[in-house]
Amino acid sequence: MNTSMKRISATLLFTLCFAFGVFAQKVGYVSSAEVISIMPETKSIANQLETYAQSLLTPDIKNKSSQLDTKLKAYQAEEKTMGEARKEVAQQEIVRLQQEINQFYVANQLNQKITAKENELMAPVYKKAGETINAVAKENGYTVVIDSSVGSLLYADDTAHLLPLIKTKLGVN
Repeated sequence: MNTSMKRISATLLFTLCFAFGVFAQKVGYVSSAEVISIMPETKSIANQLETYAQSLLTPDIKNKSSQLDTKLKAYQAEEKTMGEARKEVAQQEIVRLQQEINQFYVANQLNQKITAKENELMAPVYKKAGETINAVAKENGYTVVIDSSVGSLLYADDTAHLLPLIKTKLGVN
């Protein structure tokens, strides 16, 4: 056999071996965001974050938030029967209150504080979700797991969906 023929044969053999190796992999998918959303810890953390966020607010801002809610509900209820001048005054008042509340949030860096607290509280949840996904994949012989929550999954058969197995592992229905 000449050298060209040997190269072609070797290339073909390598390609076939590689193709069969790739096709032999068991691929699954799951939305990590959905896994995190079904975990009981997530609901508890949402409540903790709400309490934390409320603790950062001053009585004045709580009062302004309450005023804003009241004015917004009243505006929505009466909007169709209001004259243009009254509508404009109500809209300006709502915008003014929203701006004051937003300025308070910015001045006190509330969004950053709440995000930092959320990251702190959610870190163990993210870790547990990752560990659970890895454990389910290993237990069920998956060699590749794709996170469908990042939008890169174009097609997958439902038999490759790992969420039911993960729910079982987490003890969640």
